[in-house]
Amino acid sequence: MADVSKGERQNGKVYVIMKYTFYYRGDLSSCNYSCEYCPFSKEKQNSANLYNDKLQLERFVSWIKNKDWKDRKISLFFIPWGEALIHTWYQEALIELSQMKFVNKVVVQTNLSCDLDWLDNVNREKLALWITYHPSQVNMNIFAGKLQALREKGLQFSVGCVGKKEYKNEILALKKKLETLLFKNVYMWVNAYKDEGIDYYSQDDIRFFEHIDKYFMQNLKDYESLGKECRTGKSVFFVEGSGNIRRCNFERGVLGNIYNTELEAIVCNDKCKNKICDCYIGYINIEELNLTELYGNRILERIPIEMG
Repeated sequence: MADVSKGERQNGKVYVIMKYTFYYRGDLSSCNYSCEYCPFSKEKQNSANLYNDKLQLERFVSWIKNKDWKDRKISLFFIPWGEALIHTWYQEALIELSQMKFVNKVVVQTNLSCDLDWLDNVNREKLALWITYHPSQVNMNIFAGKLQALREKGLQFSVGCVGKKEYKNEILALKKKLETLLFKNVYMWVNAYKDEGIDYYSQDDIRFFEHIDKYFMQNLKDYESLGKECRTGKSVFFVEGSGNIRRCNFERGVLGNIYNTELEAIVCNDKCKNKICDCYIGYINIEELNLTELYGNRILERIPIEMG
């Protein structure tokens, strides 16, 4: 079943609105940054690869635009393998999608290295940015200046970083900078660095990152997910550039293809087949965690309700 909510009352009746969320990732797999912890910083794509990614995205936007959504509302979450917003076709897609009546919201992960002028054309009530700070790649004051520009434009965003211990000073400096700028309602999250195992963080490290992000332990934990009820496959789907659709980006089984299969035929009620779910974009969909109580309708952009 899809997520549902009551719509507006019309002619004495309350219409039920079904809600779907689509994660999208095309063939883009390159970045303008070179972070040592990210595999995509080492990837380079030629013009033919990038053009294919552009065509995939345009086809996806066209599918969204031309499908009869009837009494359904949709949210879109772009999770590229690389940096998308330096490419004009992503900027143009987000502008167009944010203007569509049946689109509830559009969220995109970004390092914010792009020019910001194009954001003047988006629907600011629908577009939100999930922004990652990479201390080795960008000057903190320049980065903070871009966050200030987003605030002035009225954009919603969260900002965070990978919790690498060697960048603690830079991460703390950004936290203090945000407080100086009076960004009281901007959530700064920390993604736990898990590549080196459970002993990577000392108790002092954990306390430090909890000072930055009060919900750091939530992300540090790996969640047992095998056999658990999950919104993926029911109201949340992962779409590849080819149109193939899967329950989530951590499961390989293909449910169908959006370009030749009706969505109703793709919906499944299977429980999770993976032993562990250790990434925010995955575990937020585990039903028993009830993380919508913490994030409400801004769970995709990772902004807790308490931030206002």
